[in-house]
Amino acid sequence: MIRNASFMARQAFDLAQQRYGAGAETLLSVLETQRTLYLAQDQQAQLRLARMQGSVALYKALGGGWQVER
Repeated sequence: MIRNASFMARQAFDLAQQRYGAGAETLLSVLETQRTLYLAQDQQAQLRLARMQGSVALYKALGGGWQVER
């Protein structure tokens, strides 16, 4: 779902840039779509980080990463 939002934001940004280049869009709207794209990409990165942290927490909870002294 987040990946789809990022994809859609990228398409909207690309379209806004094309329309701006053709004189049919304002710079402000291009910047707004760029901000939306960056927010979607940030959310995607935050979600990936949370998944990785969850994997590490699970690994540690199951006893991974501990060395037994002899």
